[in-house]
Amino acid sequence: MSANSSELLECIDQGDPYRFLRVYFQLIEQGQALSIPSSRDFKAAREAWSDIVLTISEGSYDEFLDQLTRYWVEVLKKQGGVITEQFAKDILAIIDQRVRPGAIETPPLTDKVQVSTAAPVAPLLSTDYQQLKAFLPNTKDEAVAALKEALNKNKPEVFLRLYVAMCTYYEGFALPLSSSHGVIASKWDDIMAKQFAWVLPESFNKALTQLWFEVVSKNGLPSSNPTLMQILRHLDDLQPSSKQPGMGKKKKELSWFSKILLWFFTVEKKK
Repeated sequence: MSANSSELLECIDQGDPYRFLRVYFQLIEQGQALSIPSSRDFKAAREAWSDIVLTISEGSYDEFLDQLTRYWVEVLKKQGGVITEQFAKDILAIIDQRVRPGAIETPPLTDKVQVSTAAPVAPLLSTDYQQLKAFLPNTKDEAVAALKEALNKNKPEVFLRLYVAMCTYYEGFALPLSSSHGVIASKWDDIMAKQFAWVLPESFNKALTQLWFEVVSKNGLPSSNPTLMQILRHLDDLQPSSKQPGMGKKKKELSWFSKILLWFFTVEKKK
């Protein structure tokens, strides 16, 4: 499928550097004379991409450029950094082989409560599987109930940790795959409305958006189940070091939501 230059502006406006890179090299492959950042040094590559982006749209795009540069350096290293006549084709082949973080988008709202999966299906290690089970209630219905309680009690940290675990374990859940605050906030509203018919209070959405922004800034956008496990471990690192994942399973007298709240209040006391 052919690309056009207006798509580049659309990618910038939507905060999608992954699609931007693909469209950019599609245009080069179609014959357009566009400059190519050749350095694998992050700072030099970012400056080069900044100059390119500014020729398309004036504005401040720090988050977009950071994501674009990280992705570009990764692709360029895999290609070898040698610019040849087949360079654009080689880059596109690498992009097509790699499951890019921005490839899975939340579909438009419909009357049916269905969404695409949060990330491409990838096998979990047995250790991951056991750890993941420790993060979740026994059933999906119980997980949804705990999620709703976290929303009602205005606990976005608890909400995010549980929801990421659900996205990793169950099919049919989606996450905002963007590093732009505005896009993230909008997608949280869309996902919750579509999946559960819930309306997020503005203050809750704001807090949840900031949390997710910090998570993807540190770990990158989730492109697979292993990446989601990495994000879960990042969230779980906030727990006291003496409490290992899964230990709560032995405390039958506590509900799952009570355990999650216990973790949250422990963290709050340490702040």
